[in-house]
Amino acid sequence: MAGISVLSVGHSNPVVVEAVKRQLDRLAHALDIYTAERIQLVQKLVEIAPGGLRDHSRVLLGGPTGSDAVEGALKLAKFNTKRHTFLAFHGAYHGMTGGALSVTSKKSYRSGYLPLFPDIHFAPYAYCYRCAFSKEYPECDMQCVRYVEYLFSDPESGLTDPAAMIAEPIQGEGGFIVPPGGYLSELRRICDENRILLIVDEIQTGFGRTGKMFACEHDGVTPDIVTIAKAVGGIGLLLSGCLIRRELDSWEPGGHLGTFRGNVLACVAGLAAINYTLEKRLVERAVKTALSRHPRLVRYTVCLPIDRSAPYTKGKQSFMPRWKTHVQKWEKWGKRNKISLKIDY
Repeated sequence: MAGISVLSVGHSNPVVVEAVKRQLDRLAHALDIYTAERIQLVQKLVEIAPGGLRDHSRVLLGGPTGSDAVEGALKLAKFNTKRHTFLAFHGAYHGMTGGALSVTSKKSYRSGYLPLFPDIHFAPYAYCYRCAFSKEYPECDMQCVRYVEYLFSDPESGLTDPAAMIAEPIQGEGGFIVPPGGYLSELRRICDENRILLIVDEIQTGFGRTGKMFACEHDGVTPDIVTIAKAVGGIGLLLSGCLIRRELDSWEPGGHLGTFRGNVLACVAGLAAINYTLEKRLVERAVKTALSRHPRLVRYTVCLPIDRSAPYTKGKQSFMPRWKTHVQKWEKWGKRNKISLKIDY
């Protein structure tokens, strides 16, 4: 798990550890001010930002967790648009603080803390294995996207003009759900047509975890705001932030404060980890290794929670066990996507 998507260059990477040790002898903490180390990390983040944000973005550094990044993104969207509605997705996880929890869908996380932020709407995510519309991809014509279009076009849908749409390019807590290609670019199109901001949550997927530095690059999407955390701290040091379009950098000085924003040690660790990733070409190496070992690498083990030995019966009629239908569904998915699957069961 690498500390749940934190240690992108490994546990206690010696290059990163050495950079942090050197910094400890100089300065370990400064209030929310511009240090040389902070400026260097910001410059590097702008250099590697996805799509049109590369070399044309601003960086808002946040507190210790991804929730802080999401809170900053929501605040910035509200401040710039003067709206307060948000559209999120079923299966979404964006954090456990008030605003982040409001756009998180899981009932067990939300119950006991209601009411949260008002006027938050949820739409089905592109979860092809358990489609909310009981469709099969690609014959479905991305019904989940058509539903989002309906929310915006139908005056009776209950969705007022949102400040932003917030989405994960790959859902993590929701079950590591990989949407079909083109899904995120369709969401970008809908946001553009309706003049709302697109916040892409790269807290788990960022910094090379999907074969690109940022997962939204697979669809060629340029978000308005990208939330980052976890791996940005290099070796598990606490840091989060947002990459934002320049035009959204509208806060006056002091508009978003925090004691530990841009912690010096975390900035040094993050910069060292990014440089190590680029110098060693870790992202490219991971893709090359995966492709060279295909199909042996592409091997899925399905964990089946029920007794496989007995079929379902109802009266005199016998039904195929549910575990077999699950296996058949995965095999269909593999054939459709031209992926060689060997499922152990």
